[in-house]
Amino acid sequence: MPIGEHVENGHEDELGLLLLKARQELEKAISIAGKGNYDKLVSKLKALDSLIVSAVLALPVDAANPYIATNAVLDMIIEAAGRPELLEEPQVAAGNSRRKSAPKKIQQAIGHLSKIADAIGPREPAFVFDPAAFHTIAHVIATAVFAQASHPLEQVPDELGSGVYALFYTGPLECYSAICNKNFPIYVGSAIPEKYDARNSREQGISLSKRLGEHKRTISRVEANPDGGNLKISHFRYRYLMVRSGWELAAEQYLIRQFKPVWNRETKICFGFGKHGDAAETRANKRSPWDVLHPGRKWATTETIRTPEDLERDILAHFQKHPPREISIADILHGA
Repeated sequence: MPIGEHVENGHEDELGLLLLKARQELEKAISIAGKGNYDKLVSKLKALDSLIVSAVLALPVDAANPYIATNAVLDMIIEAAGRPELLEEPQVAAGNSRRKSAPKKIQQAIGHLSKIADAIGPREPAFVFDPAAFHTIAHVIATAVFAQASHPLEQVPDELGSGVYALFYTGPLECYSAICNKNFPIYVGSAIPEKYDARNSREQGISLSKRLGEHKRTISRVEANPDGGNLKISHFRYRYLMVRSGWELAAEQYLIRQFKPVWNRETKICFGFGKHGDAAETRANKRSPWDVLHPGRKWATTETIRTPEDLERDILAHFQKHPPREISIADILHGA
């Protein structure tokens, strides 16, 4: 039946369900197209043709805009296949470059179908809270870290366990003034268990305490630099949380996304703080941006073209672009 032949029956609920079903079929088509199985793609597109025709038949006569939109969606599907005659021909010629864009175009069609369904039938909820979602659990762990007591980095805990932690700066350096004495980390990290499937803190080992001890020694080396170190161990505090094995990295990555700490590698500005030194025969350790700005580790000696002034400008620009902010309850609800 031609798609333009539609009749009034007032079954708007039926239309909404048909369009939602069409969207599901489109999602399957994306997967098929991505795998290059175009014979199955043809079959799916034909099924979609029937579904959309049925959806149009469910439209009332005066529903001009949804009808036009539905017709446009069908056009997009045919175009996504790479050939207008695809719905009539079961065989698809190989090597059609336009097929590479099929998944993207079909995804656009999914969006159009969703809007049509929402405009006519019962709408899908704007948000469904899932307490078991990955980002929700990661946020809960990350929030729990910030609920812990703050400790001076001079005092590393002598405890078993792995987990996640955050370092805070309280010193006078101008480039860090935006976060000085604020509940905003300069660096976040995690310590994985000594035994990957550890079931308790004893099996996890002293991973987190050991990692904090490494950071303490790193900053102490800068402070002891005879050429003039610009960091002091007394200017750092930390919060930490021992967690169940397997959730350390999730919480760390969540905190990095939330705060974009300037010393973390992912921020790509003053990275290198968490780097471990290797023996000379293992590999040459290039001086990281962190070591350029805070010299003191003797194994990081290879010169770079970056200067401390360059890095200070980058850090100030980073805080201007990403002003320090507190995480909120809205973040846990929407996974920001």
